[in-house]
Amino acid sequence: MTYDSAVKRLCRTLSHLCFEESGQTMVMAALMLPVLVGSVGMAIDVGYAFDYRRQMQMAADSGALAGTRAVRANPAITASALAAVVNLDATQNGFEAGKKSVTVDVCRPGINLTCSTLYTYTPGNNAVKVTITQPKATFLSGVLGINSLNIGVNAVAASAPTGLATANVVVLDDQCTSATFDASGGTDIVVTGRIWVNSCDQNAAKVTGGSDIIAADGVFLSCNVAGSCGNYTEGGGSQFLPTPTVGNPQVSDPLEDLPNPVPTGTIYNNPNINSGTHTLYPGIYNKGITLKGGTITFQPGIYFIDGDTVEFSGGATVLGDGVMFYAYNSSNLIIQNPSTVVTMSAPTTGIYKGIYWFQDRANAKDVNITAGALVNISGTFYVSNPGSTMKFAGNADSGKLASYTVFVTWHFTISGGATFNSDFTTVGGTPLRGGLALSE
Repeated sequence: MTYDSAVKRLCRTLSHLCFEESGQTMVMAALMLPVLVGSVGMAIDVGYAFDYRRQMQMAADSGALAGTRAVRANPAITASALAAVVNLDATQNGFEAGKKSVTVDVCRPGINLTCSTLYTYTPGNNAVKVTITQPKATFLSGVLGINSLNIGVNAVAASAPTGLATANVVVLDDQCTSATFDASGGTDIVVTGRIWVNSCDQNAAKVTGGSDIIAADGVFLSCNVAGSCGNYTEGGGSQFLPTPTVGNPQVSDPLEDLPNPVPTGTIYNNPNINSGTHTLYPGIYNKGITLKGGTITFQPGIYFIDGDTVEFSGGATVLGDGVMFYAYNSSNLIIQNPSTVVTMSAPTTGIYKGIYWFQDRANAKDVNITAGALVNISGTFYVSNPGSTMKFAGNADSGKLASYTVFVTWHFTISGGATFNSDFTTVGGTPLRGGLALSE
């Protein structure tokens, strides 16, 4: 029916009004009312949809990051287990799959060929794509025949490159703190990878006493988000080689999402060894480990150190491959005495591959390698509490026989010489996993 015929029919019905000018106005108003209501309704409904979509996007972003963390923690995670992780996160953000017609779809772009994304990902990116959709009933647009709006969003999260692929030393303190990297002594310290210092202080990295810091892949100093930039000082004939690069963005903790292991296994009470040949086994050591002599071999696995000290000293020879220490409840590590020799390596598989000393994030104890002990450890020292410092005072031969040695620590002091290599072949790449970020 045309507009003119509709008016004529209405006028016949309301003939007494059609002959009145005021009546014609009323008829026109009546005819236009649905259009006006529909227009206002569309404005209200579209505004509501935009706001609701923003909430949905935040939930999808959070779910994608949660999924990526789960994949990083367990690269072999099943599709159903991954979906459970993402669905739980989405539910906590107000979008529960299956309720109120909400759908939450999860896929892995680097694994599933049908998981379409803007960019290309590989399994090593740990990428996860999350799609959330939901039809929402309209408020007033129904007068125009629009009874619902389909709202949908996508998010992709992946491991983000951090510039730490070859890093041997990462100093995490992101405040403007002086000398967070502090080197001294008369023996050179050689790093085949790079050194990264987060501090925005003008004296963030410091070298004195005649030693040089020789970093093949460079020394990198950072600026915080406010624009304060870290710098370095050299004294006593010491220098950084090459000249440090300043003005880099700060990096996040590259092991921040590494989960705390759950203490398990046999409980051992403070083996205190001074001589002879011995073998130690994974488990819970609730009174620490004291080795002051003899030859001691650690079998592969995780050693849970509950509230006491691990001490290698007195000329002990300490051996072990595939070993990780988890130090909690104020446990700490001391390696000392120039006749002490430590030759060990971290696990080469699993989520803790490449991690040798994992200090609980609530543990503010220092790690002390001192008095010229000969230390060749292929692994990562993770000491991230803001009250803790990694202290290394080895000798010129320390580290030379280790394929890689990495420190991720809040503060780092070193003297006495050492070589820290960065050959990560045995663990399939750096143990530093990089940060997680939304990529789409």
